[in-house]
Amino acid sequence: MIARALTRKGTAFVKMAKTSKDFEPAIEAFQKALTEHRNPDTLKKLNDAERAKKELEQQEYFDPKIADEEREKGICSCSPFDG
Repeated sequence: MIARALTRKGTAFVKMAKTSKDFEPAIEAFQKALTEHRNPDTLKKLNDAERAKKELEQQEYFDPKIADEEREKGICSCSPFDG
């Protein structure tokens, strides 16, 4: 029963995911569900969520807006003139 609820929770998180970071709670829920009961359907959903997260990460990497934000974070975090 717990595994089924965790699988549903993961599925809801996948449906709400818009960025690659949004898939992390879904993947976590699927992994907990698999710990409770090893179900092939849950395993497939976990693999699909991981694949979707990876694809979104690649798209975000090439997205100029997000790339600029990440570049600014990198410049700010390792600037020798921070003092």
